[in-house]
Amino acid sequence: GVRVSTFLTDVSDEEQVVAFRDAVASAHATKHVDLLFNNAGIGAPAVSLEEITFEQWQAVVQTNLTGAFLCIQAVLPPMLAQGRGSIIGIGSVNGLTGLGEEPYSAAKAAGDQFVRAYMQTYRDMDIAMTHCANNYGRFQFPEKLVPLMITNVLRGKKVPVYGDGLQLR
Repeated sequence: GVRVSTFLTDVSDEEQVVAFRDAVASAHATKHVDLLFNNAGIGAPAVSLEEITFEQWQAVVQTNLTGAFLCIQAVLPPMLAQGRGSIIGIGSVNGLTGLGEEPYSAAKAAGDQFVRAYMQTYRDMDIAMTHCANNYGRFQFPEKLVPLMITNVLRGKKVPVYGDGLQLR
């Protein structure tokens, strides 16, 4: 079977990211790193751009951009040494479109470009990026696509179908 481990880590803190990598290796008694699923991200407070403080801006950039850098940097050496490994970068439609939340959109767009640069530099590695329009988690808004579909199914309601699948948000 497949063993999976999770560890609470502040991805904007280099020491915690390295400790996370080492804890995973220890938990699985290996120095191999098969997969990095890079999904950490935070949004900015719901205020106008002129009201966002520098500290709030930094928190978003540190998590969404610097965190991606630190995580890839931590796993790349063992992946290169073993000659294999996969990196999956979770982008955001906001990073593509610039829709709202300026710090979030800017950091996600920069993170996308960072992953694209890695894809060019390390062409032999299995690096993929996806732009999920509606990720699901415990803090997701209930009217978003995935929570709405799940709650409708659980309540025996119809599951709506939207458009032809070609839409961007």
